[in-house]
Amino acid sequence: MIPTKKLVMIPGPVPVSPSVLQKLGSEVKAHTDPDFVAEFQNLLAELRSITNCDGIAFLLAGSGTMAMEMAIANLAGEKDKVLVCSNGHFGDRYISICENRGLDITTLNAEWGKSVT
Repeated sequence: MIPTKKLVMIPGPVPVSPSVLQKLGSEVKAHTDPDFVAEFQNLLAELRSITNCDGIAFLLAGSGTMAMEMAIANLAGEKDKVLVCSNGHFGDRYISICENRGLDITTLNAEWGKSVT
């Protein structure tokens, strides 16, 4: 039995449920294993279902910053005009990502804890 952990209310790392920890202790399947392929295809189908997506679903391993960078890369082309609303660290990170991509940025800032209006 795996002992319970403290509840940590931060973006990450997050607590892992005992059932997940137990599954992590099982045999690792290769990405070419038919059982893995079937489980992965099922996971993608469920992801499309819960997001109401008819297109292709992608699962990627990476940080939250990677997800932010992918969002900008897929939504804005070079020299596009972008409005970034920022009221703290993650909004400021979007500003940095957009600057690094050479986008034409307009920022709308608010103090931490305040809504951007």
